[in-house]
Amino acid sequence: PAADAQSEIQVSGSGFQSVQGGFGGIYVLFGWVDDPNGGSWKPSAGGVTGEDYRYVYDDETNPVGYQLFAAFPGGSTSYAANGGEVAADGTWSGTLRIPGAVFQTYDRDQNATSVDCTTVQCGIITIGAHGVKNTNNESFTPLTFAGGAAAVAPQAEASAQQPQAAAPAAPAEQPGDAAPVATSAPVGTTTQSTTASQGLGSVGDALAWLVVLAPVLLLVGLTVVALAVGIGAYLAAKSLLLGVNPAALEKVRGQRERKALQEREKQRRKTAAVRLSQEQREARARRRLGAVGAQQALSHVPAGPAPLENDKLVDFFAMDAPSPRHPSPLDDARGDAGGEERDAPTLILSSAAGRREDAR
Repeated sequence: PAADAQSEIQVSGSGFQSVQGGFGGIYVLFGWVDDPNGGSWKPSAGGVTGEDYRYVYDDETNPVGYQLFAAFPGGSTSYAANGGEVAADGTWSGTLRIPGAVFQTYDRDQNATSVDCTTVQCGIITIGAHGVKNTNNESFTPLTFAGGAAAVAPQAEASAQQPQAAAPAAPAEQPGDAAPVATSAPVGTTTQSTTASQGLGSVGDALAWLVVLAPVLLLVGLTVVALAVGIGAYLAAKSLLLGVNPAALEKVRGQRERKALQEREKQRRKTAAVRLSQEQREARARRRLGAVGAQQALSHVPAGPAPLENDKLVDFFAMDAPSPRHPSPLDDARGDAGGEERDAPTLILSSAAGRREDAR
């Protein structure tokens, strides 16, 4: 790719681990690692973003293709894969955009850092997607820029000196400034990629190429035009697909989990309120049924007969007459007459009294 202009490269890999229906997949990134010859930078070995490795970020709301996401087949996040799927045999492919030899990145605290690939070794990074650490899918492939830029590692220098040998699939007339990437992969695997450079370097380099390799440059220009007519629309559609930012995806995932918890808590409260309301209605219904039952029980108690007017008259005659304060002369006369016995008082009973006794 060009050192001072954006480029798009075709990348592919093989020998990666594919998990049917698994969560996540593989992130394909362009960036820098602090240990390109070893594995201390890998997330599975404790590597940290912004410290042990850095890569180009993409705008989640308006992605341009700086990152690729190759999803596992049948995974829950395969809808967001702009790099296709990892096939069952561990192969994948896609188009990755390179911003140039110098790019700006951020650490976990959102502190900006500038990376100059002309002074450090940059390349293609693959790591597990969505925070899943998988050493089988972690790799770093050195990348060489046009004009021999960013060739600090010995293996990168060899790639810059022999670009055609590292690109068996590239056209024979392709110049050295569009040299393909000689990718590396996890242990026991290989990857291949071809590049489509969109820049010719600085003005001075362009003039030098015009003088030395004018026929070759003319042929390359015609090839680029032909490719643009055939696959220009395809590349444009790819660049508009969703770019995947690992940190942003983790944030969105956390927001969804919190929202789900809130929904479950809301549903639980709603269910409890409905249950309480139902219990209150049942309690009121039981109280109403109890009151109706009590009223019905009282209505079946037989009532006693009403007192009659004649009962009062009988009670009056049943009372003993009060003794007079002064004896009657008639009483004395009866006593003198021979001490005859007095008649017993007469008790008068009414017919009502008989009826009352019968009622009782």
